[in-house]
Amino acid sequence: MTRPQTIQFFLSDGSPRSIKIAEITNLVFKAVLVPRNKLEYIATRDELKNVGLYFLFE
Repeated sequence: MTRPQTIQFFLSDGSPRSIKIAEITNLVFKAVLVPRNKLEYIATRDELKNVGLYFLFE
């Protein structure tokens, strides 16, 4: 049986077309969606300084 879960989205600069960070509140899971033009900026944030699995899509 499945149970309800909450997913929180954080818009780092307030724009839904920019960086989006999503987490399931009761798990140690975080997804970060970064547009190509924001790669230099996201490198300065703490979200990408952890061990993780990273994908680059073209």
